[in-house]
Amino acid sequence: MKAQKSLFVALAALLPLCALATADVTVTAVESVSGIVTVKYTLSEDAVVTPRFFVGGEWVAPQFLTLLSGDINRKVAATTGTETRSFVWSARKEAWPDAARRDYSDAKVELKAWALGAPPPYMVVDLGTYGQPLTDVPHYYATKADVPGGITNRIYMTEKLLMFKVPARHVTWWMGCVYDKAKDDQCKENERYHQVVFSDDYYIGVYEVTQAQGLRLFNTRCRDSKFYANTHTPEENDRRPICGYGYDWYRGTGAAPDAAPLADSRLGKLKTRFGIPFDVPTEAQWEYACRAGEQNSYAYGGYRANETNTWFSSNSDYGDGDGRLTRPVDRWYPNKWDLYDMPGNVWEICRDLIAEYEFDDGDPVLDPLCATGSGNPIVRGGCYMNPVTNTRSPFRHKLARDTTEWSIGIRLSCPAVAH
Repeated sequence: MKAQKSLFVALAALLPLCALATADVTVTAVESVSGIVTVKYTLSEDAVVTPRFFVGGEWVAPQFLTLLSGDINRKVAATTGTETRSFVWSARKEAWPDAARRDYSDAKVELKAWALGAPPPYMVVDLGTYGQPLTDVPHYYATKADVPGGITNRIYMTEKLLMFKVPARHVTWWMGCVYDKAKDDQCKENERYHQVVFSDDYYIGVYEVTQAQGLRLFNTRCRDSKFYANTHTPEENDRRPICGYGYDWYRGTGAAPDAAPLADSRLGKLKTRFGIPFDVPTEAQWEYACRAGEQNSYAYGGYRANETNTWFSSNSDYGDGDGRLTRPVDRWYPNKWDLYDMPGNVWEICRDLIAEYEFDDGDPVLDPLCATGSGNPIVRGGCYMNPVTNTRSPFRHKLARDTTEWSIGIRLSCPAVAH
């Protein structure tokens, strides 16, 4: 068994290489007319293309490259023969110093082609309106500074879905909790420390799915109106997590953890609509993202909770008679990878079923998934109703597949390939 596992890991290291070949991208023309810059280019093979602009003796700061349209920041088909691809930058209308006064005649552009199997770190999906045809495609950005409006723009909590590519390809790390009284005396038996290796990167939501996003994705907010009542502003409620729906509601009744969501399930229908195989993360993916690549017990570092970065039972009461409630997803600081509310606010559903970890003392476990257990689905992260110790990164909790608990939410994940 160990030999097979080692061979599997070796193959996993080699197979993705064919998907990571870099395309050749060549700029053929840059034209500026009245502050509208048009760029044409050729592309040797399908790729995601991202830009940098040089104007007036300096590179334009990424946050000011927002008014781009055409074949840019998206998956682009290769050109053949005399074909070119093109995009437009409405430079004069940008909200950057002197934008309206420049003529942009000296504009230069540097393009980068990203392999389809290794797209940029940030993906943005326009959610459209539930039941209506989509009018846009996923867009990709090289850094958080390139994301239009910045990652804390509230459009990414209401109208669009912002996802971060977790750098996990071929990473070996320690999952679970190592019992060390001097550091962490809260370990549980089902959190046994063991090595894990990922075969690839994956995208995960920067935020928990909110009520506004839930309307666009699933045509619902929360199961109970208490969580979007008029005692709080509509704008604030929009940014609170969707809650009250369980594993079967999202993935389909009887859906297997080691298989895709059922085609007629809520998540299955998202794949049909967006062309993206959205799912919930495995608990290994969730824990690695929560810890942001580190080994500490808590997402914000250390072996004791930072109670000013997490919504839990002692700080989630609004004080208006409604008792403890969920909070908007952008209220606390994010972890090192700028992922918000990984601990606290609502429990987040994972694909795994509760079971003891399956591992030996030899090779790391490749892409682990507790799929053979007979128990209930796992949720991670703690919530606004539970003590802060439940927000420890390795803490594992279970709930019924058809739970209607108000404390349950969701964070979406998908493969890190260009869609």
